[in-house]
Amino acid sequence: NSKLKTKNKKLARKLAKKKVKQTKLESLQKENNRLKKTLNFYKQENFNQVGAKIIGKDIQQISETILINKGENSNIKQGDPIVFLDGALAGKVSQVNKSSSIVRLLYDSKARVAATLLNKERSIGMIEGGLGANIQMKYIPQNERITIGDKVITSGLSKQIPKGLAIGTVKSVEKEPHRPFQKAEIDPILNLNKLDQVTVITSS
Repeated sequence: NSKLKTKNKKLARKLAKKKVKQTKLESLQKENNRLKKTLNFYKQENFNQVGAKIIGKDIQQISETILINKGENSNIKQGDPIVFLDGALAGKVSQVNKSSSIVRLLYDSKARVAATLLNKERSIGMIEGGLGANIQMKYIPQNERITIGDKVITSGLSKQIPKGLAIGTVKSVEKEPHRPFQKAEIDPILNLNKLDQVTVITSS
């Protein structure tokens, strides 16, 4: 039974990695290969990577944060993005201590990240948490077409967060007549149960 659980966990991780790879591939194609591999992209845009372990979790109804074992001593700054699976966004650093940091996950009700849909219009909007295991993308222009399954990536418009990090896929769309914007519910790649090691992206 424990062997089966381990096997299932490995399979789930493999599928999640495949999902990230697919999202990144679509991003690369639509950007005319401007973003190459994640590592090259970080170097090209003067970003550094710091590996970190999760040493604590604080999961409440409206607040979802984790504690990592890297802080000021590793040049970590407030607002630095946290990624996993080589390029999927998990959240942002919200508080930095000497040798540890608190990370606000995408699920958190205070989470805000500028994002782009990989649709025809390359719609931009804002990712917000507070929906349990899902997140939402708000402020998408009403006249732009969103399709279930559209991939969502970071737009590069949020300070310190590079463009092209995978976020998730569109699960449902909510249009309100006579309103300038529509919103979409997003199924994030982030799965807290599978999160153990992460990477902090820091500015050079």
